[in-house]
Amino acid sequence: MAKILTPVVFAALSIGLLFLFFTFYSHERAVMEDAKKRTQCVNDILKKTLAYESEKSVGLFTFFDNNQNVKSAFAKKDKKALYDEMLPIYQNLNKHFNITHIYFFEKDGRILLRAHEYEKSGDYPKRKTLQNVVNTGQISSGIEFGIHRNLTHRTVKPYYINGHLEGYIEIGKEIDEIMSDVSNISRADTVTAIKRSVLKPDDFEKWKSHQKNPRFYADTKNYFLISSTVAQPDSEILGYIDSNGFEPKKVKINDRVCILNSIPLIDAGSAEIGRITTIVDVQEQESKVKETVILSTLVAGFVWVFTTLFFYRYYSRMERKINAALTDLYKTGIVDGLTGVYNRRYLNETVSEDIQKALKEKKKIFFIMLDIDFFKKYNDIYGHHKGDDAIKAVARAIIDIFDQDGEKVYRLGGEEFGALGMSDDIAVYEQKAFALKNKVQKLQIEHKANENIGYLTVSIGMYVKNDYTDEPFENIYKSADALLYRAKENGRNRVESNL
Repeated sequence: MAKILTPVVFAALSIGLLFLFFTFYSHERAVMEDAKKRTQCVNDILKKTLAYESEKSVGLFTFFDNNQNVKSAFAKKDKKALYDEMLPIYQNLNKHFNITHIYFFEKDGRILLRAHEYEKSGDYPKRKTLQNVVNTGQISSGIEFGIHRNLTHRTVKPYYINGHLEGYIEIGKEIDEIMSDVSNISRADTVTAIKRSVLKPDDFEKWKSHQKNPRFYADTKNYFLISSTVAQPDSEILGYIDSNGFEPKKVKINDRVCILNSIPLIDAGSAEIGRITTIVDVQEQESKVKETVILSTLVAGFVWVFTTLFFYRYYSRMERKINAALTDLYKTGIVDGLTGVYNRRYLNETVSEDIQKALKEKKKIFFIMLDIDFFKKYNDIYGHHKGDDAIKAVARAIIDIFDQDGEKVYRLGGEEFGALGMSDDIAVYEQKAFALKNKVQKLQIEHKANENIGYLTVSIGMYVKNDYTDEPFENIYKSADALLYRAKENGRNRVESNL
């Protein structure tokens, strides 16, 4: 019996030990791979976010190109007039898009105006993005580190007036805030470090004194830490950053098991200026594996199957969540690419908040829907390129009319636009609607199919909510749409409202 039992027990024990070994081995490998994926996820999300910021800036440049007052002030190098024109524009972009910098450069690289900092001008900053535009004549964007600002994503383009180069415009956004969103989506904390060869110690101290928000800043032998979603990185994190390695490492931080990994931080000149280190908390995975191993010693076969299915389902679910988060980020966009106004998605996402704000401030909501008359025929006669030009011209007209705080303009689709606002004086709404109708007609854009007039015109439906009760936006939208339909039925080139 012993001769038979001993080998069986030994074999069972060996199988159990092998099972435990491979369980731990598989776990370690899976955790490391997961950490690598999340680090890559951070890198991918950051790239997509910066690409989106570049595209958004290009859309905003279109607005500057079509602003005659900006053109005139820039051409005359009239800093005061340019600032007066740009200040409300900058404030609006800062409020709605978190734009933190707008620069106007003269052709020689001298700053004519900082729209965000009027007093400081006349200097010649050394920017790789600016130099790229000077050398190539093409739009350039990328990350650059300024001594008085955190890491900043900058987009620069040449500014032409009547075909002549007058200088350059830069739109910038500090990406410190972006790293918090990136961390939330990837479910990994991040620490951003800059090489000492890029930043001198005295400049680092000077830079810290200019930061508005108190954060944890530190320095190591090789790096300066300028941003962290971790309250206070400990010695394990600082040591890993200083090691210059890019392979994942398991450490214990505040009694929790974490995986550290890094990706290089590349600036606008394709130079490696630092690194972004990810901290992935895997404490829950560690605890679950221990529980699984204990259970496996009692019912090896059951646990074997159960563990395999558990890990397969767990990591498949985690991968789906990461992919879903990436997909949401890639689809994020609140500005219409053709016109630079908000798109319908942004309207759907924010209109409830706007309505609640109006109710709280005891103001009345208005919503205007606008449609270009006989636009299909316009496209058939003049072509889609001219059609796009007409849409952009109408968008500029709407922006000029609805330019007050709290007023927003949207492209709802095709040739249809919307405008939302709030005020105490309801008479203002109707005045603006008629002013918009007249402004579009005065553009005198030829439209042969608009037989009675011969120019491009619009029909407008305007709905004003006359009380302070909470009402679904769907009802407001339908009311404005019905009024727009009535305007078309009654001959077009008119305003119909419920006033």
